[in-house]
Amino acid sequence: MSERLVAGTLVQDRYRIVALLGAGGMGQVYRAEDTTLGQEVALKFLPEEMAVHPELLEQFLGEVRIARQISHPGVCRVHDVGEADGRHFLSMEYVDGEDLRSLIRRIGRLPPNKAIEIAHQICAGLAAAHDGGILHRDLKPANVMLDGRGQARITDFGLAAFAAD
Repeated sequence: MSERLVAGTLVQDRYRIVALLGAGGMGQVYRAEDTTLGQEVALKFLPEEMAVHPELLEQFLGEVRIARQISHPGVCRVHDVGEADGRHFLSMEYVDGEDLRSLIRRIGRLPPNKAIEIAHQICAGLAAAHDGGILHRDLKPANVMLDGRGQARITDFGLAAFAAD
């Protein structure tokens, strides 16, 4: 896996790394401060070894193109792409909370009313994507973030595609 960034690292003279949030097959995600706008964001870095494969780089860039088509409170906003020291990344909304998979592992079965509320929010986000002709294709608890108020946001449109395709 690519080398991890340490807290305090400045990326593109704009984003100050705060902490590693997680790492997976399609990269590392960091909490960062956008020093230009004074806001917290999440930065998702594509692993360096994957950036040399044009089809994987295109999939990564496609995530931004597709996710930017959706504007809904139930979908995590993606802002932009960038490259720093040969590492490609995207900037997106930082959701201060935890993913649904972690919550379920931590507390076990959700109370029925909370499960229905979360499911409703996820369905509303998916409906907004579908209205835009977009299929997520990788919906799972790890790709749903819950903020501190319990509001669900769908993340990770890396495998998404336009329905027409």
